[in-house]
Amino acid sequence: MHPAPIALGVYARGFPRDPAVLDRYLRLTGHRPAIVHVFSNWTDATGPFDPALADAITALDAVPMISWQPPAGDLSAVADGEHDHYARAWAAAARGWGGRLLLRFAHEMNGAWIPWRSSPRAFRTAWHRVRAAFAAEGADNVEWVWSPHVRERRTADFEPYFPGADAVDWLALDGYNWGRSQPLSRWRSFDAIFERSYARIVALAPGKPLMLAEVGCAERGGDKAAWIRDAFLSAIPARYPALRSVVWFNANPRGHADWRVESSPASLETWRQVVGSPRYGGAG
Repeated sequence: MHPAPIALGVYARGFPRDPAVLDRYLRLTGHRPAIVHVFSNWTDATGPFDPALADAITALDAVPMISWQPPAGDLSAVADGEHDHYARAWAAAARGWGGRLLLRFAHEMNGAWIPWRSSPRAFRTAWHRVRAAFAAEGADNVEWVWSPHVRERRTADFEPYFPGADAVDWLALDGYNWGRSQPLSRWRSFDAIFERSYARIVALAPGKPLMLAEVGCAERGGDKAAWIRDAFLSAIPARYPALRSVVWFNANPRGHADWRVESSPASLETWRQVVGSPRYGGAG
């Protein structure tokens, strides 16, 4: 019996503002992603859930995953119910749309750079408060993705932020190989980034599906094509059995690294090999 395929998704920076960004990714890679990841700020100015965006993603036979970014500052205001009206309006719109939706609320909550970083207690209370708002609106088409960053120098332990196995549908991790793109960064293998955090997060809720919600590799400092090949064609199939989805962060943001799979011809060719592998495919 062959293992279930792992769903490959993508964050294509610039989409949905510029639909051509995602079209270009499809043309370059020959890959129709199983998940399309977008970010949405949680402010009244942005309005509720956008069904047109979700329709544009499902038209590709992909599942939308929205990283829902709460207001900057401590999450105690969310925990205390000050944003219940907005959360319920968003939930009602998502329910009205009706399709499958992955919702990644307040991701990387354990990272020192996160503007909504709060105490673990405030985070857990806020998580349960928002989930209760969705339950009140009957938005059971929404799957909740709890997504800390892997444990490293600028992150705290993620276990204290865990809201409980019954309050999450997906476990997730974010992690990057920064290579030599930053003054203090160094080249790290896939296992060096993910292995320990993988074991720790799986232990929190055995049997829950796991995704890598953000993953990327720099070009500077090593062989990116070899890194992709080792990660996707060796390490993941052999040592990460709980993984059900991996979402590549396809972006070249200023001050970061060039995470794009097309950052070099060799990297792009290796990614084409990955997406053509029978180990990857499906919608998770």
